[in-house]
Order: sequence, then C-alpha cells, then structure tokens
Amino acid sequence: MPAAHSVPWRLRRGRSLSAGPQRKGNRHLADRPHVIILNGVGSVRKTSTARALQEITARPFLYVSMDVFADMLPARMFGHPDGMIFETVQEQGMPSVVITTGSVMARTMRGMRHSVAALAA
Repeated sequence: MPAAHSVPWRLRRGRSLSAGPQRKGNRHLADRPHVIILNGVGSVRKTSTARALQEITARPFLYVSMDVFADMLPARMFGHPDGMIFETVQEQGMPSVVITTGSVMARTMRGMRHSVAALAA
C-alpha cells in the first residue's frame, strides 16, 4: 500500500485520480489501493472533506472515521484507565488536554488500523 499522509500519491505527483492507469510492474497503479488520512483537530471539516473527495473522484473511496471505532466502546471506558482519560493541564499558562489511552482503547485502535488495511487490500 502506498504511503500517504494527507493526499494520495497520484495527487502529490500532480495527477488527478481520474487520470488513466499507469503501469508499474505487472499491476496498474490505478488498481493499487489508496488511503487518504485526514488528520486534524475537531471541527476543521475533515468529514466534509472526505465526503467531497468521494463525490469528485472517479474511483470509489470509503470513508472510515476513528470516532466510529471509539464509539464502539462502552461509555464507561471514557474516563477509565483501560479506555481513554482526558485530563486538562496548564502548559505555559495555557490550558491543554492530555489524552491517555489504556489497553482496551489501544486494542480498538489496532483493530481499526487492521480494518482499514483489509478494506484497502
């Protein structure tokens, strides 16, 4: 799977996703899976960006949200050492939130990564 940080390889190379297939070895690049990771703080329109990409690309893209996987956890895991703890601290006189995850949340996120890899295969 090609490494991608925020845009797929073909877009970084200045080509559109609807460009014709290119050969690399025995496999068309158009046939290779692409993963787009949208990373950012809440309310910066990552979901809207993902939905817009689904509309404008010639290839079908699935939208997978980390929040959906976190929401699979029982509510009691939020604020629990095995799940996720949000702690407000002061850093240089400014409030900041430290997120600590435990074994259950780590396993959930590991499952998410495996699920995304399986979807892209």
